[in-house]
Amino acid sequence: QMRALRHHASPLMWNYGSDQPPTPAHLTAYKNIAAALHWQNPTLDNVATWSNANAGMKMDGPYKWAPPILWWNGTSSGSAFGTTGEEGTEAPPPAESIRKFLAPADQWPIGTAFNFHAGKPRSVFDNISMYSNGLNKRYGTASSLDDYSRKSELMNYENTRAFFEAWSANEYTKSFGTIFWMQNNSWPSVHWNLYDYFFKPGGGFYGTKKANEPAHISYDYAAKKVYVVNSTLTPRNLTATATVYNIPDLSQKYTTSVPVTATANASTNVLTLPSITGLSTTYFIRLQLHDGGTLVSNNLYWYSTTPDALSNKSNWYSTTTKTFANLTGLNSLPVNNSVTSTVARTVANGQETVTITLRNTSATNIAFFMRPEVTSGSNGNEVLPIRYTENYVSLWPGEQTTITATYQTSDLGGQPPHLRVRGYNLPTANTPIP
Repeated sequence: QMRALRHHASPLMWNYGSDQPPTPAHLTAYKNIAAALHWQNPTLDNVATWSNANAGMKMDGPYKWAPPILWWNGTSSGSAFGTTGEEGTEAPPPAESIRKFLAPADQWPIGTAFNFHAGKPRSVFDNISMYSNGLNKRYGTASSLDDYSRKSELMNYENTRAFFEAWSANEYTKSFGTIFWMQNNSWPSVHWNLYDYFFKPGGGFYGTKKANEPAHISYDYAAKKVYVVNSTLTPRNLTATATVYNIPDLSQKYTTSVPVTATANASTNVLTLPSITGLSTTYFIRLQLHDGGTLVSNNLYWYSTTPDALSNKSNWYSTTTKTFANLTGLNSLPVNNSVTSTVARTVANGQETVTITLRNTSATNIAFFMRPEVTSGSNGNEVLPIRYTENYVSLWPGEQTTITATYQTSDLGGQPPHLRVRGYNLPTANTPIP
């Protein structure tokens, strides 16, 4: 492997071991091979400091759910500093996928069959109770699989977004690299899914996609700072805007705009949100980044005047939460019946591209956390695999957005395509795609 990789530009380093270093005899032999092959990149004995204090990297978790502030606080073992061999968060798939691998009687409430798809029996990963407790405490106790799933998708989105945003914001100053655990699973699992066994992308996938925009504006949950991350090789002169709104009436409580010189391949702290009086218990923070009149990045956060607080109880797989943010105000958002959609489809060489335009025609209500899906037939399952330019979008009154979806015609299974749009405060709508 070392011989095959040594002339490629992509390898960053060579690790002789993962969780544990090799035995001394094997390690010596490996290092002799590296010298003989003239390996020029850095090498490490292994990546886990818990088995080797001189590893040079950390692999201290977490692997279980913790609130977004963990990635930002700079003190928890999993937060964005140094270099991490692997870490991540639990992320159950959407309800549609759960219904594919659990019998109806096992889908709700969460029980033995559900947890069978979590992790190895009689291990620390044989349940998702820490995740579910966080969901119920923060978003309100789930009453059904569908209610659990809509809140779960929110929580997956905010958590993976915060993970990648924290590492990007600290890039080259505090953080130097991480590996997210994990992308997907080789069987239907309720743990660790950006997209699931059926290739269905969930909230974690789109939170990751949002956080890794080439030019991105983000919020630091711990220090209330706003960052602009320019991952391109071109400096840009931009304008950053931060606005805070109460829930549910969307009354504006604070706004500011600042010019930003976004250095190439760098992160810039552009402002810090002050203490704001008169906030509702759950509120929105809306961040926007403009290049002249062009919107470059648009990011919406929901947070609370009673924020998340971590306890001092931590181990290699989890950090417990002492106080949970109260995000139940999202459940009081008025139902929005004023979202309209238009669709257009092109077909070429067995591939279909659907252009979806969503409009929030309401004068007063947000259309929050909308998920457009191309389905196989009316009320059918989502066509999979599928690629969207973005998803889980929110629109302010009077706004619109355009999303493109791409898939193979054969994956329709002979059924006509339909557009299904649902959201946190929207009724589900189904529309034929011409």
